[in-house]
Amino acid sequence: MLKRILISVILCFLTIGCESNVMSPEINDEFLHIYSTHEMDKNGYYHYPYSGYNYGSIYFETTPTTLVGWDSPDEFCIQFFDELICEPVINYQTYSREDGTGQQNFYMNQNSIGDTLNLIGYLNTEIVTEIKVIIE
Repeated sequence: MLKRILISVILCFLTIGCESNVMSPEINDEFLHIYSTHEMDKNGYYHYPYSGYNYGSIYFETTPTTLVGWDSPDEFCIQFFDELICEPVINYQTYSREDGTGQQNFYMNQNSIGDTLNLIGYLNTEIVTEIKVIIE
């Protein structure tokens, strides 16, 4: 009898939680919106003026304190002794603030003028957003 009560109590703890029922499907309310404060043309490309500084900024909104991954097919390279080291123009990860907003920097230089940078933000394999920035 005691064994049956103990098993019932354990099953109740496993199926009923404090915040939500673990047996019910999860609701995924994650999102990622990336934008720039600079002008966007009719094709959806942002125009970013190069002003002599090597970094530009893009902004994003998502859920609070969320890790956002970043990638880009565009690279910059430096010569280090006999080795050429190439890295994406954007850092790999950043967290959103408590209100869900954030900022990420990307690299550009004078040689980038006229180039279109593809900056990709992602939360997982299903939530991927890309922004295209033309350096002027």
